[in-house]
Amino acid sequence: MVYDNPLFREHCILYIRYIDDLLVLWDGTMDSLVEFHTFLNGMEETLKFTNTCDRVTINFLDVQLTRVGTGLKTDLFRKTTDKNSLLHYTSFHPKPLRDSLPLSQYTRLKRIVSNDSDLQKEKGEMTSRFMERGYPHDILDMNKQKLQNRSREDLLCPVKRDTQKSDRLMFVSKYTTASRHVGNIIRQHWHILQSCHQDVPSFQQPPMLAYKRGRNLKDQLVKADIGGKCPTKQLFLQNPKFGIFPCLHCTQCNSVTKVNIFYHPHRGNKYEIKKYFTCESTFVIYLLKCPCGLLYVGETTQKVRDRISKHKSTIRRGLTALPVPAHFQSSRHSISQLKFKVIDSVETPRRGGNRLLMLKKLEMMWIHKLDTIWPRGLNREYTPANFIF
Repeated sequence: MVYDNPLFREHCILYIRYIDDLLVLWDGTMDSLVEFHTFLNGMEETLKFTNTCDRVTINFLDVQLTRVGTGLKTDLFRKTTDKNSLLHYTSFHPKPLRDSLPLSQYTRLKRIVSNDSDLQKEKGEMTSRFMERGYPHDILDMNKQKLQNRSREDLLCPVKRDTQKSDRLMFVSKYTTASRHVGNIIRQHWHILQSCHQDVPSFQQPPMLAYKRGRNLKDQLVKADIGGKCPTKQLFLQNPKFGIFPCLHCTQCNSVTKVNIFYHPHRGNKYEIKKYFTCESTFVIYLLKCPCGLLYVGETTQKVRDRISKHKSTIRRGLTALPVPAHFQSSRHSISQLKFKVIDSVETPRRGGNRLLMLKKLEMMWIHKLDTIWPRGLNREYTPANFIF
């Protein structure tokens, strides 16, 4: 409808839009512009346009356009409410990003400001803003020097991007205090992969390092989850009980160690069980203990009594390829000496998510916490891969 409007077709010389900001060059009378503006606001009830017009100067985004004779002069425009919101140099961001920020701002100035004397004035203003935000003189001078021999016409030309897909690997991680050291270690030892896998093109160059934002104070202090809509199931009439208890109607109840706290058999560390569990609990972390004091940490999505039944079955059949039956056979323990307790669980996430992956991560955490890797325990597998992918 707009493009078919006779006023638009006759008087609109230039039409530029960036999101909800429009720039229009109009060669008609002021009355025709007001009429066109009224037409736009009458098209949609919920969509209204404001109008700012001038015969000499107009502001669009961060550019001030001024009519000079038969041409246009461009300058930098800042709102009166604009504050110095440049990234502080001490901010926890990668150093290459902080060091290159002045270059991007000086480049923006050179693209926008068409007059050389105005450009020098804006450069001085921008330098003062960076110094207020803690940027060193040498960083600012270095970035100015990079633009010294580049013309404004060159900067205004579109940059041709290489659309060919690169074989170079991308190493993406959360930015932490250890990121710089990790990057140095990767670059220092990358030659090992180059020499061992010379037929793999991706290994012939070190990877590009890219970072995701880590958890900041806002992420740690602000919790937007207001809780589930459905009330939780009430298990107790009075004060709730925590710990592991037999269900009293299965064959595995005699193997339950009924406790609400437990101690590490070698180090003596005390651990509290902060939830209520029975033989019928699911998505849990359980702990097996043999008579000689060794521990085994396991996870199961089924009822824990069914998982313990399978453990006893493997011991009975002598499956020595598995760690628990292998130890019971070599140490001549009996099945009746196997004791277990449930120590943790993963509830159904209210917002969805991979509950099984959460359970695997929790298992790895307890294996590390209780130090149950062989020979100090009965676990044989421990991989941090669940925390990477």
